[in-house]
Amino acid sequence: MDIKLEPIGIIRSPYTNKNNSPRQGRYSNETSVLTVYKKYMDGIEGIDLHSHYMIFYWQDHATRNQLKVVPHGKTEERGCFQPELL
Repeated sequence: MDIKLEPIGIIRSPYTNKNNSPRQGRYSNETSVLTVYKKYMDGIEGIDLHSHYMIFYWQDHATRNQLKVVPHGKTEERGCFQPELL
């Protein structure tokens, strides 16, 4: 089964490269702007009734074929699907 992704908008961030962005967005006071394409505007009707949202996004410059990574602040590789233990 193939999964087709179709963007419904775009996120504009003040971060222009990986080196100037925070490890987690919660560590920044910067604001990003989400713009929903006009043809999807009916789909967000009533959005103002809520205070929190889950935004799923595709990082268009991310490496897609890497199954092992060295997490920020760590020295050893691990599987990329393993959640960060706090």
